[in-house]
Amino acid sequence: MITNYKNYPDKKVVSIPVGKDGQWASNLKIALEKYQYPYIIYLQEDYFLTSPVNTEKILKFLEIIKKENAAYLRLTPTPPPDRQHKRYKEIGAISPEASYRASLQAAIWETNTLRNLLKDGETGWDMELGGGRERAKKIAEPFLCANKPAINYYMTGIVKGRWEYGAVKFLKKEGFKKINFNTRGVEPRKTYIDRKLRNLPMLGIFFRQISRIKAGLKRRII
Repeated sequence: MITNYKNYPDKKVVSIPVGKDGQWASNLKIALEKYQYPYIIYLQEDYFLTSPVNTEKILKFLEIIKKENAAYLRLTPTPPPDRQHKRYKEIGAISPEASYRASLQAAIWETNTLRNLLKDGETGWDMELGGGRERAKKIAEPFLCANKPAINYYMTGIVKGRWEYGAVKFLKKEGFKKINFNTRGVEPRKTYIDRKLRNLPMLGIFFRQISRIKAGLKRRII
């Protein structure tokens, strides 16, 4: 677990303090310098497990990434692979031109690949859609993705610097009663609902259009 200064008081958890915050990529680079294993399962700090992890399935995917000499195996199809793998029905391949080839959803990474993709000062957004995406295109080793989730988790508990409304509901349901909201506020329920509606496959087009109209009217009024 990567932290700035603190150590988690549990022998099952290895804390890796990186010191003063230096943006996402810089922090992760420091942590990986202290990590001595050839593969790593990476999850963001605001991903919350929603069910027990199937260790056997994860180990099976680890063997696949080794056998295929792959750089990356995404453990959830968010987004899904571009095509089915020729030898494994459980996974697909991600093309070099894919928008989220280096997605930061839960994944098994070849450690050196992840380390080499990082550039000091970059954010997670830069990694997925900026310079990191361009660097990932040039990697010859395969990027793979599970066709079905191999690990179940609540994706993204923090949105634009605030607690995501649904994540707070989930954590409270799981028994987390004392959550400090002083540093990060909670997004309004309306913001949460609007985002969910915009992301619906069919109705989302309608709601996104309404959002654009509202934004346009607001600019004219201002």
